[in-house]
Amino acid sequence: MNLRALDLNLLLIFDAIMQERHVTRAAERVGRSQSAVSHSLKNLRQIFKDDLFVRTAGEMDPTPRAMELAGPISLALADIQGALDSYLHFDPGQSHRSFNIGMSDATAFMFLPDLITKFRSAAPNATINVRNVSAARGYHLLRIGELDCVILGNAPEVSQHLVSKTILTEKFLCAMWNHNPVLDSPLTLDTFLSCQHLQISLDGISPGQVDVELEKMDLKRNVAATIPHYLVAPWIIVDTDLIVTCGEAPLMAMTGTSAITLAKPPIDIPDVVFSMITDQRVRTDPGNIWLRSLIMKQADDMQNQKTELYKNNARLFL
Repeated sequence: MNLRALDLNLLLIFDAIMQERHVTRAAERVGRSQSAVSHSLKNLRQIFKDDLFVRTAGEMDPTPRAMELAGPISLALADIQGALDSYLHFDPGQSHRSFNIGMSDATAFMFLPDLITKFRSAAPNATINVRNVSAARGYHLLRIGELDCVILGNAPEVSQHLVSKTILTEKFLCAMWNHNPVLDSPLTLDTFLSCQHLQISLDGISPGQVDVELEKMDLKRNVAATIPHYLVAPWIIVDTDLIVTCGEAPLMAMTGTSAITLAKPPIDIPDVVFSMITDQRVRTDPGNIWLRSLIMKQADDMQNQKTELYKNNARLFL
């Protein structure tokens, strides 16, 4: 049998007759006229080459062939209805859906610990998968449907097929080992320029945001070493006279160890703006909407935590 020749409505009518055992009641069940249901039954008999239902004592009794078909058809219709219901009414507590997010390792360091906790609490049967992506790779995977969303810092402009929403900003801070001699005096611009710096550059070549801002002032810092990863920077500067200037998250991870001191840079550096990017095609998907709301909640909590840390930690204002 060619499925393209089979109208799904015929299966709905078959199921209705099987449940009601009566053409008129089946018509009422599916919201059709009695003649329309009778015509559909005629088509079903032709398709399956069987009477399917035989009128006896005022009811429509199913034939053995109809009895064989009843279970699989009912189950298939229930699966279709379930898929539609889950699309229109997403229940995270009951969902077994697998969600896919793209972000860099530094962004993952910021978001994932608490985000995964929130995710598991709300959707214990669902899974969340994170892929390490660049902007170009992330945008491509969104377009082909392999990612539900991407979280990026200072994301490039998106195409008309993608939607970008700002969810968080991150300040630049300077970090130094607690015994760095530079801490004997205020971190002025002259002191900053005279120090040795640890630069973070993903490709090892491109200048960082600090260098971009210094160049606007016709100034240049002394870069002693360049690394591609944010997360190791706080550990590298311990027991050295190096200064690293980068976003807050990896630096604040070490503030509790008393190994480093944080300070405001002596130059103005634009904040890192984190955006959540989604493909237009999934913007109305209830599951995707739920995931985005969870990420937004996490971003709001992170912003509040940073506000409290700045309020309570005076050394951030050296």
